Amino acid sequence: MNNLNTWKYLQANNYFANHNCYKNFQLAKEDSKLIEKIQDKVVVEIGCGYGRETYYFSKYVKEIYAIDVSNEILDLTKQTIIKFGKIWNVEYILAEEYKYLIKNPIDFVYSKHVFQHITPEFAKDYLSHFLYLLTPDGEIDILFRIGNRKDYPINQEPLVEYTLSELGNLFEGYNILDVIKEKGKNYDLWRVKANVT
Repeated sequence: MNNLNTWKYLQANNYFANHNCYKNFQLAKEDSKLIEKIQDKVVVEIGCGYGRETYYFSKYVKEIYAIDVSNEILDLTKQTIIKFGKIWNVEYILAEEYKYLIKNPIDFVYSKHVFQHITPEFAKDYLSHFLYLLTPDGEIDILFRIGNRKDYPINQEPLVEYTLSELGNLFEGYNILDVIKEKGKNYDLWRVKANVT
C-alpha cells in the first residue's frame, strides 16, 4: 500500500499550512558533519517540505533532487532556495515521478521525519529504487520512528513506527553502517546509515 494519495489529500486540505511545524517555519541550522558528506555530491532529499534543509544543501552539493508530494510544496521549497540557497543545482520532483526522473548515479540519500508518515511499502519502494542508483561510496541517512504502531487513518496524518528487525527487512540488499538512537520531541528515533558495498 502506497499512501501518497493520503498526503496529496492532506496537502490539498491545508495540512501543511495549518501544521505547527510549517506555521512557525524556521530554517534548519547547517550541520557541518552532514555538509562534509554531501560536499560536491549528487543528493536526493525525500520529503523536502518547505526547504528548511534543502536551502543549505544546495550551497554545497553538485546537484540535489528535492522530492515532495505536490507542486505547491515544491513551489514553497523553491521560494526558500531562491531566498537562501543556490538555485541552479536543485531539481524539484513530485513523489510519484521520482522513478522516471531520477536515473543517474546518486551519492547521498537523505530524509528526516518523513518515513514515520509513509507506509512500509512506500518506504521500501524508495529504498529499492535507490539501491541500484547509489554509487559505491554513496550513503543513505534516514530517520525512522521507533516502535510497533502502524496507523493509517483515512485522510489524516499516518503514523508508522519500526522495530530493528523491520528496519533490517526494509534495508534488504544494503549494508547497514550504523543505527543510532535519537530523541524526538515525545518519541525516539532510529537514524539509519547504510551503503551498498
